[in-house]
Amino acid sequence: MAETKIVLQVGSTVRLTKTGDIVIDNPEIELSREQNAADAVLSYTFDSQTGSHTLRLLDPVADHAHIKTHKRND
Repeated sequence: MAETKIVLQVGSTVRLTKTGDIVIDNPEIELSREQNAADAVLSYTFDSQTGSHTLRLLDPVADHAHIKTHKRND
């Protein structure tokens, strides 16, 4: 089982298929997929023999030092 990092931002949608494919969509914003721009980073593994999907929250959860002040919907 290979581990995949999933970088998410607010509003992101993650779909995991029966075969373990990962589909990420974020219709609200398009930011970089770099971990330091993420609101959350997940570790994902799929065991094809058991059909088991495993998600684990990784650190850092958020690093918003690049934003001096937050504005509504940022």
